[in-house]
Amino acid sequence: NQTYPIPDLNPWAVVQDITFENNVIRNAVNGFLITGQDNLSDSQQTKRIAITNNIVENIIRRSLVVNTIEGLLPVLDLTFSNNLLLHDDDVVGNSAVYLEGPGTQVENFDFENNIYTYGDFGIFNGSRAENFIRQNNVRVIKPEERSYDSILASGDQLPTYYLADQ
Repeated sequence: NQTYPIPDLNPWAVVQDITFENNVIRNAVNGFLITGQDNLSDSQQTKRIAITNNIVENIIRRSLVVNTIEGLLPVLDLTFSNNLLLHDDDVVGNSAVYLEGPGTQVENFDFENNIYTYGDFGIFNGSRAENFIRQNNVRVIKPEERSYDSILASGDQLPTYYLADQ
């Protein structure tokens, strides 16, 4: 039986200094899925990721998922700005941003100047980000309604509403 992560398999492996800009992602389950560290073999921490000026449309589940397994390092310095995020309206259980897993998923998370459909959960588990800056985002509930509020929900807790610019 192999245990994970496998030590010393590829400790030089790293995802860092990435800019994903000016793209269109369509008809996918998730738009982006980012982990803080490889869970199968040794790797360095994921850091300095910028996702800007993209259109992400007809997404079934989540526009952005950050999922780091317990005991591994979180994503460091994630910028998600100036994106248009649109869900598939016919799917139940979707969200714009989902910070999945226990503990801190992101350290230094800038989520700003985005336009996003709310889905069922909006920004879910936002408490799992340290230094989470949300500003100037527009959440579209229905095409004719616009709101500057964000929602943070976590596990069995009731949702807490925050103004996006706070």
